[in-house]
Amino acid sequence: MSGEGYQFKFGGGAGLRYVSLSETISGTANYRATGLGFLIKTEGNTKLSDHFYALIGVNVRYDITGKLTNPSQDLINPESNNENVNLNSISFGIYFGITFIL
Repeated sequence: MSGEGYQFKFGGGAGLRYVSLSETISGTANYRATGLGFLIKTEGNTKLSDHFYALIGVNVRYDITGKLTNPSQDLINPESNNENVNLNSISFGIYFGITFIL
């Protein structure tokens, strides 16, 4: 969507996530997980002069990686809370920039 002196972009997507984690305490253990991730993004550009534009963008990411397992299918289960470890996450980002167009 654009107009005189500004432009907005909206988008989103989904994709695969692959996680690899190495734990070293008395020995080394390697864990892996796969899952899905989702992204929603928007950007806006506003004209500052004939060649300069200001950019502001935001995004939201949601990753569902599931439980980490090693090749023996063992889960990470800390004794402190007795729950299996996963790396599911949600994140928010904001960014600013300047664009110069010749």
